Amino acid sequence: MYESTDYMVYTDQLKATLEIRATEGTHIPDHLSRLKKSWDKLTLFSDHNKLMGDAFFKRVIAQSLPRSWNAFTNPFVRGHMDEADKDPKKCVDSQKLIGMIRQEYKLIESQKKQDTKAQK
Repeated sequence: MYESTDYMVYTDQLKATLEIRATEGTHIPDHLSRLKKSWDKLTLFSDHNKLMGDAFFKRVIAQSLPRSWNAFTNPFVRGHMDEADKDPKKCVDSQKLIGMIRQEYKLIESQKKQDTKAQK
């Protein structure tokens, strides 16, 4: 009885995590924080953790972003998840990827502000 309840809670949390999506105009740092909190809840289910490695979470992060982020995230997640690759971008863990996405977002927003000022 307990095990089936645990599995249902895990399944519901996994579904909720995979449904978190950002759209164009979303504040990406807030989106990433929300996604990370949801992912952290999943890691509480130790029996299921072996199914969800860091490479999988990186793909979850990438798929949760708008398509405009594909060019940025593809080098970090393309290819097979279990592929042993010497490409340093593939070796970046999910936490570093989140940090890099946040930095890229700040750069994009800063450029937008500069463009707006230049147009005035």
